[in-house]
Amino acid sequence: MKKEATNRLAVDIRPTRKIVSSFGDVQESNLISILQELQDEYGYLPKAALKEVSRLMDVPLTRVFGIVTFYSQFSLVPKGKFTIKVCIGTACHVRGAEEVKTTIKQLLDVKEGETSADYMFTLESVACLGVCALGPVMVVGSSKKAAGCCDGQDGQTPPSGDKSYGHVKTEKIEGILESYSSDKE
Repeated sequence: MKKEATNRLAVDIRPTRKIVSSFGDVQESNLISILQELQDEYGYLPKAALKEVSRLMDVPLTRVFGIVTFYSQFSLVPKGKFTIKVCIGTACHVRGAEEVKTTIKQLLDVKEGETSADYMFTLESVACLGVCALGPVMVVGSSKKAAGCCDGQDGQTPPSGDKSYGHVKTEKIEGILESYSSDKE
């Protein structure tokens, strides 16, 4: 039976207070920027942190949740230490992106959008990574301060810290994922 990554995680809200206070005279116009920094800090937006933002900013919690659920950049569920983004654009699709995704799903025992039971990986699909000649392409990067990768050679680490893998073969995926196991904390 699959072990779900749904454990309740204890959340230290001190970073939330520090981030909100860093904006000085807090105005609602800063809310999205504050939420982005919170997501960078936690890797997702914990409900306890959102409640604290609502309290500190004197903004209704419904307004905070409205913004969080409107913008796809925000996540209310914990993500893995690393996010795996598989390009499903046309060039990658015709070169085997579905097989790449299926292999990752089987190796991690996850569905798309889910996080592995050990909180190491979250699997996502993206429409295009902009390196069509390298398809199929996958990018593995930190879930914290994760930025989309776009130009890089196979295995090159772009400035965002993400690492791109081009011409991905299903038989190589397990080795790629295992190379991140030394990064367990």
